[in-house]
Amino acid sequence: MDIGENISDSIRYPTSDLGKLLILGIIMIIPLVNFIGIGYFLRALKSNLAGISELPNFDDVDELFIEGLKLFIVGIIYSIPVWIIAAGLGAGQNIVMNAGMLSGAALYALVLGYIIYVILAIIIGFIEIIAVANLAYNDGEFSAAFRFTEILDHISQIGWVDYIIWYIVVVLVSLIIGLIAVAITFVLAITIIGIILVPVLFILVLAYLSLFYARSLSLLFLPKNEI
Repeated sequence: MDIGENISDSIRYPTSDLGKLLILGIIMIIPLVNFIGIGYFLRALKSNLAGISELPNFDDVDELFIEGLKLFIVGIIYSIPVWIIAAGLGAGQNIVMNAGMLSGAALYALVLGYIIYVILAIIIGFIEIIAVANLAYNDGEFSAAFRFTEILDHISQIGWVDYIIWYIVVVLVSLIIGLIAVAITFVLAITIIGIILVPVLFILVLAYLSLFYARSLSLLFLPKNEI
């Protein structure tokens, strides 16, 4: 499936059941309970990877919570290298500034360090996205998110260029949806009833983007002969 078909299909997917979309939105804004929302995202990703195009049910809430917590932990683990490098750069910058040693060489080293940091963060981010898909593809098996040979093989099958293009398009579509929501919010805010509807719009957009992303990622991840 090409990127255009992927996005077109994914845009329609979240609106296939507005009731579930609203429930997901409400869950996602409640602290701690939002782990259920994260788990539902993973369930939606699993079902799409299994070839099921309908939104999954909200049954087995305890399982959803555990799956959400699992996905949250995966995100933290992938963030650790970025945090360590950021902390090291921050400490190095403070040492240089406090010692008054902001020479050309020191400044060059700091700039180079930040460039490496940004590049590494981007690479880790791209790997993490497919790691999450691999986790879902292997029925939530935690170790699947860290089987880097499998993950890199999947990226190779997709193709780095296609993967980057997909990512850019998904970000742009998300921004456009967000801007449309902001514009509608300004219009609604003119009336009292509109002000009441603004929070509803917010949670719907939040849930919509989550499900849009789950569907689009599944279509990207699956080999062409499995779609």
